[in-house]
Amino acid sequence: MTKRLLGIVKYVPQNSKVADIGTDHGYVAKYLIDNNIASSVIASDINTGPLEIAKSNTKHLSNIELRISNGLSNYKLSDNIDTIIIAGMGGYLITEILSNNIEISSNATRLILQPQNAHNKVRKFLHEKGFKIIDETFLEDMEKYYTIIVAEKGLEIYDKECYYEYGFHNIKEGNIFFRKFLSNEQKKFELITKQLATEGAESDKLQQDIQIYKETIKCIQ
Repeated sequence: MTKRLLGIVKYVPQNSKVADIGTDHGYVAKYLIDNNIASSVIASDINTGPLEIAKSNTKHLSNIELRISNGLSNYKLSDNIDTIIIAGMGGYLITEILSNNIEISSNATRLILQPQNAHNKVRKFLHEKGFKIIDETFLEDMEKYYTIIVAEKGLEIYDKECYYEYGFHNIKEGNIFFRKFLSNEQKKFELITKQLATEGAESDKLQQDIQIYKETIKCIQ
């Protein structure tokens, strides 16, 4: 199990019924059952290839069901899923999966999401749909940075844009990986600003991003 996947499974409640969307090779599902964390897992993927590998990896575990599904489209309320895991997908795709099957996603007690990008869109979507972000983990795995977002039902609105961009819990905790990431962000902004100045160009979007970054730095100091 990679650090990223271990960061995900730590948020799964004991004895929960889990939907593992985009299960790939079934590693998360297998870990949850092998370690007596989940009572059952429905692991799904849009492609048959990964599910065949997942089948081989989990064939000895009777409480893992493998299912072809485009997101949550092949899940039913009668599955009684209380925890939904969606990891390793783009932020827009994650919000699309949750939105297209809002009856299923809203019925879950907990969402564990690991978007590859557009994190701000995911956070805003959760707040718009009546979810509260109860925790986040920012980690580094194989020289890449990942954010894991954990949400449960509840009303919440952030009063600063930087909380949507970088994550309220990430900013408040400010762990070593997050600080390294922010340092890289600063270097990126400085490089782009220098390039634009050389070209005699301007970017309103860049200036907005820099302001959000500066607001973030103030919050963690």
